[in-house]
Amino acid sequence: MLRIIILVLSLALANVVVGDDFESNEPKCEANYGTNGPEFSCSGSLSTDYKCNNTFLNIFNTPFYDCSNVNIFWDAPRNNLILTIEAANYTNLKQPFAVSLSSRLGLVPVYRMYSNGQEVLISKTEEKQSVHTSDENYQVVLKFKGPQRFQLYGTFIEYQVAPINTSAS
Repeated sequence: MLRIIILVLSLALANVVVGDDFESNEPKCEANYGTNGPEFSCSGSLSTDYKCNNTFLNIFNTPFYDCSNVNIFWDAPRNNLILTIEAANYTNLKQPFAVSLSSRLGLVPVYRMYSNGQEVLISKTEEKQSVHTSDENYQVVLKFKGPQRFQLYGTFIEYQVAPINTSAS
């Protein structure tokens, strides 16, 4: 019975979490991040507070915003990390773009989040990458679902940003 209650509550919470419009009694937790130095500004690490069920990171507010190839190590992943990917060459210009997400994310489930509240599990495939196009806000919002207890040393979040080919063949 407790599992059913937890499942219902988690589904209800999942339908409320949408990018920066998240509203709840829980404080808005933000991820701590850093780069691997000036020579490697498109790679780095992030950590989340284990007390937070949902931690947010908008790439707009980071050095990764200007990068087309990003490699971030999520140290000791726990609970949910909601990552909003924006890209300087596209979001500012209100141009759609594609995010190619690396398949190295096999350690934690990843969900694509849409502005209507829908979440879709990104299935693990044999392919090296899964491609996701930006939404009407010129963003790609992803939820990485880490374990509730410490189980993993860490996991990589790797993606590439590229234009969408809009020319007809």
